[in-house]
Amino acid sequence: MSKSDHNQLVYPVNVAVLPARGLKISLEPNAAQRELLAQQAEILAVERFVADLEFKRWRRDGISVTGEIRTEILQECVVTLEPIASTIVEKIDRTFLPEGSKLSRPQLSSEGELILDYEGRDEPDLFIGETLDAYDIVSEHFLLA
Repeated sequence: MSKSDHNQLVYPVNVAVLPARGLKISLEPNAAQRELLAQQAEILAVERFVADLEFKRWRRDGISVTGEIRTEILQECVVTLEPIASTIVEKIDRTFLPEGSKLSRPQLSSEGELILDYEGRDEPDLFIGETLDAYDIVSEHFLLA
């Protein structure tokens, strides 16, 4: 791995060969990677960023990703423009299905209308290939938080 690779936000997880008990990973970006996260979020700084994830099989061909992100950030106050420190704790509970999975077909009523459960879990996300990028998952949750 070259020096520039250490500054990228990439952590591929081969979900085609997950252990039966699942796979636990912990992500702690270095200073350059935290700076990249701060740029993406358009904030002053990401002082601390820790993500603990667990990848497990879900049903037959799906993947469940659960965990938590804990961050300490520095952002500008929208009124005074003074730096403000904030702590973010964000839970992750996502499901992924390979493209073409029978489980990814939407549920339809007898009239052909899409059935949505607003209080239920989100619909699974689709992925292509055999890997999911852990940083893509945590970055999305971080930016939304």
